[in-house]
Amino acid sequence: MSDQYPPSGPTPSGQDPYGQQQPNPYGQPQQGQSPYGQPQPPENPYGQPQQGQNPYGQPQQGQNPYGQPGYGQQPDAYGSTPYGTQPYGAGPYGSATDPDKRPGRVTIAAVIALVLSALVALVFGFVTVAVAAARDQIVDELERELRNQPGAADLSPDALATAVLIVSLVVAVWAVLGIVFAVMTLRRSKAGRILLVISSVLTAVVSLLAIGSLVSVVTLAASIAVVVMVFTGGANDWFARRGATPAQY
Repeated sequence: MSDQYPPSGPTPSGQDPYGQQQPNPYGQPQQGQSPYGQPQPPENPYGQPQQGQNPYGQPQQGQNPYGQPGYGQQPDAYGSTPYGTQPYGAGPYGSATDPDKRPGRVTIAAVIALVLSALVALVFGFVTVAVAAARDQIVDELERELRNQPGAADLSPDALATAVLIVSLVVAVWAVLGIVFAVMTLRRSKAGRILLVISSVLTAVVSLLAIGSLVSVVTLAASIAVVVMVFTGGANDWFARRGATPAQY
């Protein structure tokens, strides 16, 4: 008797009272069912992003918006750093500062020594050549001058001419050596720097002895400037790295 009457109570949508699935009369898939027979994931009814997704499409915290590595990233296996990062000591265009670049003060000191030494060498070289070429005329002129000077009878004109010739030659050679010392200093020679300092100190002493002239004041100031500049402005470190290996820097 129980098989002739349908069960009481509501039945699910799409099933008959006896629990069998009935076909859809319109041929369309039901809600929540894929038209290909595969189940679909549940959709967000409010259109909001799921958990862990940025609602504005922007990168999350800790992520570079341009897809580049962050600051301070180490170089890769080939020794090159990623774009946007530069090693310590690099210039604005990625070129590292050259530790062997000559300090500007050393260059200025060497240029001062070169210019003054060249001028002195020209002047005293000309005097040496003139005295050697016209020695007899110079001796006669000195003899007339000394004859008119009281107390100068003991002075020998020939000895005076010889003294002028020797002093002029010594100063000219000294000036030429000053040019050589300046060039050696520019070439990062430690011995050249020491010799240039010695030459500058001797020039300052001679300038003090003849301080009455304007030329002596110029040579005195230039000599002091050369001595100071070859020991300041990174000059000591620059000369100390001469011949050192990169591991000793």
